[in-house]
Amino acid sequence: MPAFALMSEASRRLAVLEPHVHDGVPLTRAAAAAGVPLRTAQRWLEGYLAGGAAGLSRPVRADVGARRFPTELVAAVEGLALRRPPPKVAEIHRAVGTLATERGWPAPSYSTVRSIVAVMDPGVTTLAPEGSRIPRPIRAG
Repeated sequence: MPAFALMSEASRRLAVLEPHVHDGVPLTRAAAAAGVPLRTAQRWLEGYLAGGAAGLSRPVRADVGARRFPTELVAAVEGLALRRPPPKVAEIHRAVGTLATERGWPAPSYSTVRSIVAVMDPGVTTLAPEGSRIPRPIRAG
């Protein structure tokens, strides 16, 4: 594996900009030598001048890991997934799409419904339909 591939994103971007920043090579030539479009190199240079090496990293989104759907919609998907026999994701998707339309919510995509079902706790999916029933002892005879 080339050493360039092992570098962090900011380090790779800085390696493209170094000839321009430190040696005075025109940015067009430095970008062409690295195989980077000029406009991309210009954006990287702006980030570098504004924030140093840290300005070359992509900012972390504030909504990472958060769903954009109402919690009631996620709960509806989970509730439908707990039914017995377990419905197919396509059935859940159709039912939740209808519910979202009725309530004026954004309709989730099939992949969103599938991802909600996929991350459900296996213990919940196993125990929820049965509740906390205690098995009865087997009688002889």
